[in-house]
Amino acid sequence: MKLLVFLLCLTFSANLLAKESAFGRPGITPSWSSAKKTTVGTSYSKNQKNTDSLVWFSVAEGILTETYYPTIDKPQIKDAQFLFTDGKTFFVDEKKSMTHEIVHNSPELVELLNTDKENRFSIRHKIFPSHDKSVLIDIVTVKLNVPGVKVYHLVNSA
Repeated sequence: MKLLVFLLCLTFSANLLAKESAFGRPGITPSWSSAKKTTVGTSYSKNQKNTDSLVWFSVAEGILTETYYPTIDKPQIKDAQFLFTDGKTFFVDEKKSMTHEIVHNSPELVELLNTDKENRFSIRHKIFPSHDKSVLIDIVTVKLNVPGVKVYHLVNSA
């Protein structure tokens, strides 16, 4: 992985020296996740000395947004959501096209319930960090109310 990053940096640096413009320039504007946070979380330690779980996360607009590891300033995931389609008549993304409900069951356990506006399907997330490992757990339950729906998971890395 380090070698790949190093080669990409060399390629990028070499392109800066070129006199020709890159194909398709300027490209799309970089973006980050929504700032409309409904939840920010990490593993709780009574004495704040727990170094076994070093994951932080946030939730916005019904989906998991930024996750950070090993420190709060090192983003790993921009956002993660599910996509639904029958391949012919509809395409629904979890963030923009569903209704969102959030329940804080405890300081560390967040439950998201996202429902299709036409009630074709719903998705429930139980999101919580591990207490003894740097792992963010998202237990996902999908309920399909019509046949033929395909479900895809989209994760945008940071």
